[in-house]
Amino acid sequence: MCKKAYNKIPLSTQDQLALLENRGLVITDKNKALAYLQEISYYRLSAYFLPYQQTKDVFNAGTTFKQIIDTYTFDRELRLLVFDCIERIEVAIRTQMIYNMSLEYQDSHWQDNRNLFINPYYNKVRHLVDPFADFQAIILKAKTARTPEVFIKHYVDNYHTPANPPS
Repeated sequence: MCKKAYNKIPLSTQDQLALLENRGLVITDKNKALAYLQEISYYRLSAYFLPYQQTKDVFNAGTTFKQIIDTYTFDRELRLLVFDCIERIEVAIRTQMIYNMSLEYQDSHWQDNRNLFINPYYNKVRHLVDPFADFQAIILKAKTARTPEVFIKHYVDNYHTPANPPS
């Protein structure tokens, strides 16, 4: 595929709306459509145009701006729902790992014991994989965050050793 220079000029939201209408998109409430373009942006919405175009830059007959927004809203809500589920799974797995490692090694600071981690190695693309160092970097980032989590702030404010909070 031969690349070309990008030479499109910026368009005002009014001009973007006119372009969409020229491409066959039905827009019944222009003020509402302008508000959406100003809030979401033409470029972000453009991915949601594709299912409604059999021919590039030409909307299928009868396609409405509301359909585009409804598709965008559905995708956004689905994404939020999926991320919520992923976060719950992550917390549950992390909880089980911390619980089991703490009990297995009778150590609330097992994450600071390099011997409990596999040795560093280089993967197929010659990138160093060091789970212990990576884990320590995550802990350090959490400790030095501008607004650390309450339990981390409490530990740092009240204890000097070990350096890291318990798992």
